[in-house]
Amino acid sequence: VGLRGQSGTLFSRQDRGIFLGMMQSLNTQLLDLQFGGNTIPYIKDSTAATRYGKSIENQIKFFKRVMDDVPVILIGPSDMATKIDGKLQTYPFLELVRDELKQGAFNAGAAYFDIYAVMGGRNSMIGWVENEPSLAATDYVHFNPRGARKISQAFVATFMEEYLRYQSESERENERIEGEQQEELEFGDENGGGDDIGLEGGPDVE
Repeated sequence: VGLRGQSGTLFSRQDRGIFLGMMQSLNTQLLDLQFGGNTIPYIKDSTAATRYGKSIENQIKFFKRVMDDVPVILIGPSDMATKIDGKLQTYPFLELVRDELKQGAFNAGAAYFDIYAVMGGRNSMIGWVENEPSLAATDYVHFNPRGARKISQAFVATFMEEYLRYQSESERENERIEGEQQEELEFGDENGGGDDIGLEGGPDVE
């Protein structure tokens, strides 16, 4: 889910019944949300950054309440550069917004994909623009198609790595549970298996 020009804080104001019906008709099994970039230029202090992170956290909780704890991945903002004292550099509160969004995602039980870190962190957008061939537009905010492809490939690779790790851990956990259940059955057989349950104290039969 990405809405051009939106901060991502409007979902909980929708009619829940209509929203749920739409998600059910689409058979939604996973939500990918990407927000933060449109907000960065308007964050002027740490209080605003914290408030925004909390607002996104509440949106994720809304999704999980309405959609029966649907898995959510929040994709945070990329690096973005602006001129400060005549020098191009990362927006002043971008890292704090990233941190607040990440914490909000974790608080709400969602995963977080950190584009900012994948790019290389502070001032990395400058390098992406100046790369040969270029990976971002000269507004130092948006990726060009080549850069968007590079980031999307990084996301897919990370997603699949984590999914396979989860799958492997789930299989090991299932094997552990099955092993414990088998041990309990074998222990029961060694101790009579409970064949006489309910018969103790009954009449003698000659």
